[in-house]
This record gives sequence, C-alpha cells and structure tokens, in this order.
Amino acid sequence: PGLRGYVVVVVRLPAMVRMAAMMRPALDHAREEARRMNCAGNLRQIGLASIMYAGDDVEHGRFPDNLGQLHEQKYLMNGKVYGCPSAPVPAITAAGSDYTYLGSGLKLFDTPTQTVVAYCDNHDNWIHVLYVHGNVKGFKGHTIEDTGAGG
Repeated sequence: PGLRGYVVVVVRLPAMVRMAAMMRPALDHAREEARRMNCAGNLRQIGLASIMYAGDDVEHGRFPDNLGQLHEQKYLMNGKVYGCPSAPVPAITAAGSDYTYLGSGLKLFDTPTQTVVAYCDNHDNWIHVLYVHGNVKGFKGHTIEDTGAGG
C-alpha cells in the first residue's frame, strides 16, 4: 500500500505543474488589475487634496503649482500616494511622483469633466486620468494623446 502512494504523487505532480502554468497568466492579470485600482485610488486622493487646496485659496480657487505643495502644506502627507504600484520602483515623495501633474494654474471650476489635472501611464496600454472635479477614468492607450482624454 505504501508504494502505490508514491506512484500517485509522481503522476499528480506534473499535472499540478501544468495547472499552475495555466493559472499564471490569470493571476498576473488579476495582480495588474489590483495595481490599477490602487493607482486610481492614489490619483483620487491627489484629486481630493488638490480640490481642498483650491477651495482654501479663497481669492483665486487655484490648484497647487506642483504636488510638492500638497505635501508641504499638509494636504497629502502619505508618501505612498505619490507612487504608482505598477512603476518599477514606486515613488515615495511628491517630488519624485510617478504621476504626471498638469494642474498648475488650473482653477477649481475649469471645465471639471474635461480638464486633466494629472495622469498615470505606468500600466501596459492603460492610462488613468484625473479630472478637475476629482473623478479618475481609465483609458486604453500608450500615451495621453492616444486616449482622447480632455478633448
């Protein structure tokens, strides 16, 4: 009876290896989807902090000139928010952020659903875009121009 158990293990091991190999692409895809969701969440936090910053600018209602101002003025202190989880080495500071910030000079009510504040293109053929009103939308494309965002 003991020998038969060894034969079963030998027969099942290749099947398990094949099954694991078949599951790997699905697991990799799920992992990247989770990174995308985290990235979109980071951009939403940057958007909310930028909106608060602009709201506190009673005279002009302008967004910060750069992400560093959000950190310096304590609107967004968690350094991990500035890094995209799909970047090879995610940033941990506002100055080295993985997100491209375009909000300098924008006002709180500049065409809120069309004006791009920031975006992330660290995902393979996928770009997240943050708009003035704080919404983040994902697009297929390699560059911001490919997405048609903001136009």
